[in-house]
Amino acid sequence: MDTLNTEEVLALATEARSWPTIGALADRYRVNGRAIRKAVANGDLQAVRLNVLRINPASFAAWLDARQP
Repeated sequence: MDTLNTEEVLALATEARSWPTIGALADRYRVNGRAIRKAVANGDLQAVRLNVLRINPASFAAWLDARQP
């Protein structure tokens, strides 16, 4: 990952405040939370920790589509 400057970090954090949590996505889409955490760890999902891990919704949608048969 590229190094972000202070303004970019603040902009990303501001945007990420509205992103859903792993628990919210797991409940809404009936996806195992462990699968989401693994995808974050593998770099397949963009996430930001703001007290809790928040997942980029566009990243999640692409990941979910890729998992469909």
